[in-house]
Amino acid sequence: MMLVGGAGVNASFLIAGATYVDFADEAKFVWVMRAWRAVVPANPVFYIALLIVFEAVVGILILSGGWPTRIGLLAAIAFHLGLGVFFTWFLTYYAAVMIVSMVLLLRAEWGREPAPALRIRRHRLA
Repeated sequence: MMLVGGAGVNASFLIAGATYVDFADEAKFVWVMRAWRAVVPANPVFYIALLIVFEAVVGILILSGGWPTRIGLLAAIAFHLGLGVFFTWFLTYYAAVMIVSMVLLLRAEWGREPAPALRIRRHRLA
């Protein structure tokens, strides 16, 4: 989801010329809208490119397995908390579903037994 639905979609929007000026217009707090309009529209390519890189790295971490997966899931949970708390009510509902899903994945990942180490058997020459 972070790779395709996040980085991929935002990259396609950016390539198509989206400016993201009105993204925060329906934010829950006026200061979020004002901050967004003061920062992002001045250089949308830079800020959305940072977002794309973040989403891609998080997606790759999640797919990597082991501790990178845990770090990626924690980063994705934090990201979706921000979306849900500060932006539109639609994103709040979307973020809630994503957070529940990622918490369940994180819980399953932490509950996994580590893979047994490979044992090399030495054959005796007799």
